Amino acid sequence: VYPNPFESTFTVEAGSVIEQLEVYSITGQLLIATSPKLKKTNISLDDFAPGSYLVRTTTASGMRTVPVNKRSL
Repeated sequence: VYPNPFESTFTVEAGSVIEQLEVYSITGQLLIATSPKLKKTNISLDDFAPGSYLVRTTTASGMRTVPVNKRSL
């Protein structure tokens, strides 16, 4: 996941196809759920406030959760 921190959009890249991608608030609320079926995708959090979020990706290799931080413009 890069860049981190980010201003509005970040990129998620995996070694295999991303089957499911979810973005959660730090309190655990699901904000975005998508099934990109790609190895690389861009996610925009333009509509969300600066702060910390969790990005969960699911690939054939398993599930991974990464913290990301949105900073103010």
